Amino acid sequence: MAVLTLVNGREVVSIDHVGGVQSGEMKMGPKPMPPTNKKVGYLVAHAVEYGDDNLIHKERAFVDIGTMLGQLGLSPMPVRPATDKPATAGEMQIARDDQTERSHVDALKRMNALWNAPPY
Repeated sequence: MAVLTLVNGREVVSIDHVGGVQSGEMKMGPKPMPPTNKKVGYLVAHAVEYGDDNLIHKERAFVDIGTMLGQLGLSPMPVRPATDKPATAGEMQIARDDQTERSHVDALKRMNALWNAPPY
């Protein structure tokens, strides 16, 4: 769920809440991790830059893996408790608010929907 989306020309940055229960095998690295059946909930940041062709030319994702692993009980470090939903949701700031910026927001929303769709 998008918490905050910032758009300026060909650059879009979103802060998103990710959450759920890890009920299936998690494939991270060479050794898959069995399900913990524990709840996770944390924020991630996603940044994309569009080219003149309106296709993504650069993409970056920032994920707090330490918090996720701690919430799953796979790390001994203290972490924030899992959240069910963000404190705020859906704010969007658009610099010019023109058709190009709105189309970039739509593309990012579609990409986030695909990322969050089953199977995980």
